[in-house]
Amino acid sequence: MIYFEGKTYATVWTVKAAEKYIDLQVTTSENKDGEYVNSSWFARCIGKAFTALKDVKRGDRILIKAGKMTNERFKKDDEWRSYFKFLILDAEVVQGGQHSKGSTPTAAADEKKKTPAAETPKESDEGSKGEDDDFPW
Repeated sequence: MIYFEGKTYATVWTVKAAEKYIDLQVTTSENKDGEYVNSSWFARCIGKAFTALKDVKRGDRILIKAGKMTNERFKKDDEWRSYFKFLILDAEVVQGGQHSKGSTPTAAADEKKKTPAAETPKESDEGSKGEDDDFPW
């Protein structure tokens, strides 16, 4: 079992509400060396998260504040099996939380502040052929 607290932003894709819990499919992403690695999760919201996310809908961004992950083991047909269980214990809907470009709620605002890049000259304009030493990548 792993219990965690912190700030994890997620995008909601499916919502199935019940009397005392909400089942969600959410995605999270992590930036690794300029590439985003996305993960899809099936989570159940209980307790504070259930109360806070009662009106959540597809496309909403949520902030997961606390959760619990377990690997539940059971025996079936004389073989041990397991499944991953993800409980969201505390969360909130991010204001203005419809999914937008970026991994944080402020990404859309930050995008507006960026200055456009200078136009890159075409290879034929520079007269260089295959000289990649000047490029940062």
